[in-house]
Amino acid sequence: MAACFRRIISGFGCALRNALTGLLLVVVLAVPAFAQAPARFEATELRIEALANAGKIDAAIALGRRLVSAARKSLEPSDPKLATYFAELASLESKKGRLAEAETLWRQALAVDALTSPDSKTMLTRLEGLAEVLAMAKGAKLLEAESLLSRALTIAEDGFGPDSTEAAEVTQRLAAVYDSEGRSAEAASGSW
Repeated sequence: MAACFRRIISGFGCALRNALTGLLLVVVLAVPAFAQAPARFEATELRIEALANAGKIDAAIALGRRLVSAARKSLEPSDPKLATYFAELASLESKKGRLAEAETLWRQALAVDALTSPDSKTMLTRLEGLAEVLAMAKGAKLLEAESLLSRALTIAEDGFGPDSTEAAEVTQRLAAVYDSEGRSAEAASGSW
């Protein structure tokens, strides 16, 4: 009986040792692939930029979509690079007039930003990007664009000063939205 018990314990030990060895092997093999992801992402990001600069927007979008898909799988949901990839793809989608896709991506970038507290310049870029897409969509989305730009103006004035270039750019965008809403007098007077 004792010999049988020793064989069972010994068998359990072998099984445990084999399981731990297998787990260690998986971890050792997975770490280099995960560690290489940021380098691959950076190279892909540069390729997307080159395609976009060459006017190959559709190819840049296709590659951008693959990058976002891969980044979602290997980066943490709060990783600022994920927000950057969403924003870059949103910008490309809006260039092609794919406003619904761009809107979704800008919102995803802002959702990641809400987790990471980005700097003022980054937040301005994201808010302006979403507001621009909403303004192009017209209709009821103009009110949301106006709200986003008002928020962006506050960030610009607080972060860079009321007379800064950033505040002036947001003010121009806000005036354009007011104009689109038929509020030209308010746009001209700058009374937000």
